Amino acid sequence: RKSVTYTHIPKCGGTSFVAETKIKFQGQNCYHALRQEHMMNTVLIRSPRQHVHSQYGECRYDKWGQVVTNNTAFPRTDNSTADYESYVKHFYELNDTQVGKENCFACQDPRETQTRHMSCDSAPSPEANYALQYPPRLDIALANLMDVDFLGVTDFFRTSLCIFRYRRLGVLPDGCDCGTQTKKKIQHIRHFVPSNFSSQPISHLDYMVDSITKLDSVLFVAGLIRFLEDVEVAEKISGKKLLCNQEKAQSLLQTYMETEACRKFGCDNLRATVQSLRRVKTIPSCLHPRRVNNGL
Repeated sequence: RKSVTYTHIPKCGGTSFVAETKIKFQGQNCYHALRQEHMMNTVLIRSPRQHVHSQYGECRYDKWGQVVTNNTAFPRTDNSTADYESYVKHFYELNDTQVGKENCFACQDPRETQTRHMSCDSAPSPEANYALQYPPRLDIALANLMDVDFLGVTDFFRTSLCIFRYRRLGVLPDGCDCGTQTKKKIQHIRHFVPSNFSSQPISHLDYMVDSITKLDSVLFVAGLIRFLEDVEVAEKISGKKLLCNQEKAQSLLQTYMETEACRKFGCDNLRATVQSLRRVKTIPSCLHPRRVNNGL
């Protein structure tokens, strides 16, 4: 079996994934910096609206987040819902020249985080947490996402973990079949975020979140299309049902297909794009002009 390298995009379930898989070669850096030709290159992505909310949660509740945001204007009062709105509004009102540590409360900049990690050249932690001087490139990110040997989706973490192990070991682990009565308990490292945090009413902020994750929305749709294709292949080979909530997956795909960014980009054609890009090698990301046309 191949050794594994894992590009850890913050708040995409990476700490839990590493704890479950015991991957040693991993880091919070650009995919281009971590990719290894003869290793199983691995990435997890996440639906952007949940991803941005989770990034705020780590900055608010995690001990590391509390330390780095200390003495900044990070919104932290007794009203976490209102604070999250202030957090999103802060990034919504920034322009693309306002980058770096000083513009994200020294914590995580949620603007196009996933596209940033999948298209930058090298930005060792914590540099990739911040918006970089050069803008993220959707064309590079899409090609690199299709270059990945294993792509998981945090929103379907159990299925992702099962297929990763199946791909790597050649044996489907116990408890992966949807028909199995007993499911193996999976580690969920919460970074001190309360269990009810994800149930907060935040949908009224979708328009602002979508505005700061336009590229990530397109990238997520492409990634989810690929993931569902990979699930279908794994189910056919194993003869087992591995994605237990197909309706949720299709609903999530449709939600992001209908975002303004996805409609403008032409996400209806992404399925063909995914298939063609999977045959293309990774695109180097060494040169980044200050202004790029990402098709949005």
